[in-house]
Amino acid sequence: MKNITCKSLFLACTSVLFVFSAKSQFDMGGGPPPEKKYEEQGEIEKFSKTQKKYQNKIVFSSSSIDKNNEDPSTFKNEFALGDAIHYRMYWDETIEKKANNYVKKRQDQIFDAFYQDYTFGYFIDINGETKQIESAKINDENIILNSSTYGAYIFNPSSTKPYKGRLSVALRNAFLNLGDDFKPGNYDIKITVYVYPSAAVAEEGNKEDRIEFACKGEFKLKVTEEGINKYLPALCRNVKRPAGSLEDKELESEISKNFKSNFPNYTPKIVYLVSDGWTVFRNNFNQITRKAITATIIYKTESGETKWMDYAVDKQFDGVQYGAIKYKNYYRDKPVCPQCIDYFKKNN
Repeated sequence: MKNITCKSLFLACTSVLFVFSAKSQFDMGGGPPPEKKYEEQGEIEKFSKTQKKYQNKIVFSSSSIDKNNEDPSTFKNEFALGDAIHYRMYWDETIEKKANNYVKKRQDQIFDAFYQDYTFGYFIDINGETKQIESAKINDENIILNSSTYGAYIFNPSSTKPYKGRLSVALRNAFLNLGDDFKPGNYDIKITVYVYPSAAVAEEGNKEDRIEFACKGEFKLKVTEEGINKYLPALCRNVKRPAGSLEDKELESEISKNFKSNFPNYTPKIVYLVSDGWTVFRNNFNQITRKAITATIIYKTESGETKWMDYAVDKQFDGVQYGAIKYKNYYRDKPVCPQCIDYFKKNN
């Protein structure tokens, strides 16, 4: 008889507990979560005539599109940037049903893909090119699982919060990714929304097996200088000092010089700290070794492109005092609209 080690005993107990837990999650039956009967899903039976007509589509309007009280005569697909753009997404079945569809596709048990961990993926195309892929947990959107529709707005200048919903964030980030190419002109905006388990995107294999199509829509957008100025509070809302962050002009100037020395072909335009202070690091003997801090830098490249990055620096500690600032690494090096430079200077 083989010896039973502590490790093998632990693994055996863990396996038993995992199987029991998994079966309890799925009513002791294994496989996908049990589907509710059609008549029990409630929301799915409340399809309005509009819902039936526009299933799997996103519709747009200059005014709010109220659930079960829609007025299709207000739907439109041409807007000017800076004007109100409201939207409503319609699905042909509930998010809960789409969750079941995914699990059926896999034909196995997806223990880490429970409904509450499902995600919307927003794919934004501008003039034929994908400019942003944004994801949002369903819970973050306040979408109930047995719902078959959701509405918010991309931009609403009359509201104290001119943006609402992750789709507004996705489109804003798509514009930011245009960088210096975001200028007056006509834009074709295409939006496709998918639903998938949050953990599924990391899996290998065919991506199409891991996502469920939800809806799509498109509209034409006329962009003018006046419209850009109206849209700036939404476009540049993340180009600001985070609440509670350290404000130290002398330190920011030091970081700017350090950035220039490491990237001589770049010209920093804005530098602001995004941490509330230095983070101190210690060794195993609890002795201080260094401290670090991060700043956001908006800069111009040699060719004139506007970009931004999160730039981390630190100061080594020699046991008595800290040394000079040294470049550590950087995160996020992406285009940003040049209009955000002046917006930051006026509002920070």
